[in-house]
Amino acid sequence: MKTKRLFALALAVLLLLSCAPVFVFAADLPTVQNVQITTGEGMIGVKWDVPQFPANKDVLGYNILYSTDKTNWLLAGTVTRDSGARDLHEPEEGAFVHGTTYYICVQPYDWNHNEGPLSAPATVKYTNPTGLKRAEWEAVMAGYKMPTKETGTKYDKVKLVKGEKVTWDNGLYTLTVQITAVSAEKATLNVTMKNKTGALFECFYLNWNGLSSGLGISQHEGTRSYTIDLTKMFDGANYLQFSVTGYGNPVAQYSNVAKGNEYSEYADKLIYLGRKHTLYFQKAPNAPKIDRNAIAATGSTITVGKGYKTTSKDAKGSGTIVYYRVDGTKKFAKKTFAAGKTMKLSKLKANTLYEIKSINYVKAVSAADKKTVVTSKSGYSNRIWIRTAIAAAPEIQSVKVSGAKVGKIHVNGYWESDGDWHPAYDVTVTTYQLTITLKNAPKGMQGIKVTGVDRNGYPHWVKGTGKTFTVNANAKGNARGKSVNIGISTFTNQFGSDSGYSGYSPSVKKSVTL
Repeated sequence: MKTKRLFALALAVLLLLSCAPVFVFAADLPTVQNVQITTGEGMIGVKWDVPQFPANKDVLGYNILYSTDKTNWLLAGTVTRDSGARDLHEPEEGAFVHGTTYYICVQPYDWNHNEGPLSAPATVKYTNPTGLKRAEWEAVMAGYKMPTKETGTKYDKVKLVKGEKVTWDNGLYTLTVQITAVSAEKATLNVTMKNKTGALFECFYLNWNGLSSGLGISQHEGTRSYTIDLTKMFDGANYLQFSVTGYGNPVAQYSNVAKGNEYSEYADKLIYLGRKHTLYFQKAPNAPKIDRNAIAATGSTITVGKGYKTTSKDAKGSGTIVYYRVDGTKKFAKKTFAAGKTMKLSKLKANTLYEIKSINYVKAVSAADKKTVVTSKSGYSNRIWIRTAIAAAPEIQSVKVSGAKVGKIHVNGYWESDGDWHPAYDVTVTTYQLTITLKNAPKGMQGIKVTGVDRNGYPHWVKGTGKTFTVNANAKGNARGKSVNIGISTFTNQFGSDSGYSGYSPSVKKSVTL
């Protein structure tokens, strides 16, 4: 019974539908084919193939739609059923934006304004003269408002070596400075000025070390070469300052596209623009020279003088960096010493040959930024080789005196440092010979150093790798029967091939009677 009721209800619905009027749905409208785009100044032209009868019998007209994402479509314009083209200057639903890519499609609609299918979209990038000018103006303004492309500061630093280069680019112009040659007395720079976006600028003077007359420069476009006299500069950090200004009216061509008072406001700022670009570079101090008279070495230390002290008025500090390594190894260790500090290298290996070099440095506060310190460094010093001492004092087996005799030594006349002439004279001395025998010959020993055996206080060095050494000595006056206190230590390369620098072991004190 239930099945019969459902069948009857379905039959009634079918009879009712057979009596309803017939409608033409939008899905029956034809799809427009072959949509083409043409462009002109400030317009987009759209063409397509018009469907022929009977396909177009229900078409009343066409919507021309546009989108930037192929999803959200807006109405750009309409045309009648017989037209196959339309020039679009401004869309009905908004405005075309200069430089934007649009997708255009065509859609038929019927007499009841039911809309049919969309055509395949065509693509176009929209441009117009006003938009182009406006874009240029926006670029000029963006460049003016934007800081120069420098990292964290208002200047750049380079080393004063050939090939170093820095470029400032702020959207209005680029200024490039390149170091093309450097000698001990001068440096040559290439300065390149390039204007952008129609605005005109001039690099009109240059400072160095605070002197506006340092280099004459008046430059618009192009590249020019300038030479700096380095002999007039202090060691340490120095700078070149480039001042750039606008001239004429660099933005007049944008007056009809600027918004509100933008033009008047920024035109004045651009015309009277005064930007300074500072190039900090490092004029290094002279390379150090390690003085052999300042060298001393023990079994665990080497001293090579005092840290460099600059005379630069701009200096915040100075000193020396010493690099050292065991001879024949690859990696240098380094230690930094401030100005005037004794340069002592510690915790070294005893009786070991070290290679040593050094550089001087200067730290200077920049003139433009008091919080920024620029460090300049010299080239390397001469290289020297120093052998540390034998760690232990020599073990003495015996010290014998022989041949002691009293005599006279003739001293020629000489000029003293005070300007007085001292005539020749004879002096009484006691000459003698010492024979020093060690219990053993330490490995690495090149000889012994003996003090207290010269009437003028000079030490005597005796070369040898054995155990027995002979020293010819002298004492003031008649010293026979008197005791003489001497000191005995070993040296490692005082007369060797390592440039004459040596370390000395601890000394043994002995008293002998003449």
